[in-house]
Amino acid sequence: MSMPEFEPDERNLICLYNTGSRKGLIKELNEMLPYLDADQDALRDMAQSVIQKLGSVTDAEYKAFCAELEPDF
Repeated sequence: MSMPEFEPDERNLICLYNTGSRKGLIKELNEMLPYLDADQDALRDMAQSVIQKLGSVTDAEYKAFCAELEPDF
């Protein structure tokens, strides 16, 4: 399976919540979700999309992806 494509905003979210591991990032994003306000649907959808995409890659693929990751801001 190949690495899914992450949108620029998704990449930024990954940079903000990255713990150094794929599983740690998934955990952080899941823990963040309940704190979002009702008007933050776009952020909730984006976080859920990132979680889903991260679930489809291996830890090694994630590590290689992070080595090339730079925030887009």
